[in-house]
Amino acid sequence: MLDKILVPLDGSELAEQILPVVEELAPRLSAEVILLQAVISSAEAMRETLPGTGTTPELGIDIARQRVESETSSAERYLRTVRERLEAQGLKVNTAVCEGPPAAAILEQAKEQNASLIALATHGRSGLARAVMGSVADAVVRNSEAPVLLVRAKD
Repeated sequence: MLDKILVPLDGSELAEQILPVVEELAPRLSAEVILLQAVISSAEAMRETLPGTGTTPELGIDIARQRVESETSSAERYLRTVRERLEAQGLKVNTAVCEGPPAAAILEQAKEQNASLIALATHGRSGLARAVMGSVADAVVRNSEAPVLLVRAKD
């Protein structure tokens, strides 16, 4: 039974191209929609802040903490806007913001939320662009225990 659909978003119009599919699918399944956005982890923010910047560790910690808080706050505002749009259509929607690399965050939340489906748009990169940039969708498909629904986003 598909009763929870995890929908990872990154704030882009490309990622949001999964929403019309979810808007149609969720009511038919009486499924709850869980909107997810991953933000930079504290550890990653620290790595990006300290090396070679000349900042003291204390200042680096403050800068990293502020960055994570800022990204988290922005993600929460963004997801709230999307949630309100979907709720206006009668869907049951929850949101989650978590720290870490997107693919890992999606897989972790899918387990934590007991998601029965992960639905996401893929940016459709292939070849060298995919090898260089990596692919969140690919990592999710290869490692998810839940079924994954991919929609190729149009530029």
